[in-house]
Amino acid sequence: MTAIYVSGPHGGGKTTLIERLVRDRPDFSALSFDIDFLRDFTSFKGLQHWERCLVRLYHRSYLTTLADSRATADPGTHLLVSRGIRDSEAYIRAYTKLGWITPEQFRDLDFVLRNQAHPVPTVLLVPPLDTVVTRLRGRTRAGVREERDRVFRHEDTDEFTRLLWEEFAAMEGRDDVLVLRDNDPGAIEQIRGWASTL
Repeated sequence: MTAIYVSGPHGGGKTTLIERLVRDRPDFSALSFDIDFLRDFTSFKGLQHWERCLVRLYHRSYLTTLADSRATADPGTHLLVSRGIRDSEAYIRAYTKLGWITPEQFRDLDFVLRNQAHPVPTVLLVPPLDTVVTRLRGRTRAGVREERDRVFRHEDTDEFTRLLWEEFAAMEGRDDVLVLRDNDPGAIEQIRGWASTL
C-alpha cells in the first residue's frame, strides 16, 4: 500500500473525492485517524496564528509517519489521507504573505517543511478559484460548520482564499504531486493511473 495525501484549498472537494474513491475502488482505503482540533483540542481556538500553524504542521507530520506505517502493513491498497504536509506549506505561506506570522516564525516552520524524511505523494485538488469561493460562501450561508466558520473566518476571506489557492496552484509540476481541477469520475481514473506508478 502507498499512502497518498489529498490536499488543496478548503472548499475544493477533498472529502467528496476520498469518499468516492473508497466507495468505488477496492484498491483504495482511507486513514481512519484524525484530530478535530475544535472538538478534541478545545484550547486550539485561543492559539495565535503561529501556534496554530505549528500544531497543524506537527500533526500532519505525525499523520505522515502513521500513514506510512499503516501503508507498509497492507501492500494491497492505497491509503488516502485527508490533508498533509502540502496543506501546511500552502497555509503557512499564505499566512506569511498576509503578515499573520513573522519572517522568523516562517523560517522555523519552513525548516520543518523542508526537512521531511521523504517526498509525500500528494493529490492536489485545485478547482478554479471562483468555484472554491462559491462553495465556501454556500457552506457559510448553509451554516454547515458554524463553529469552524467562526473560529477560522479569517481563512474564508476572499484575499486569503486567493492567496491559498495560488500557493496550491504553484505546486503543479512537482514530481510527487498530481494536480486535479475537479473530483469527477475522470479525476478518479487519473488518480488510479498515477497511483499505479508510485
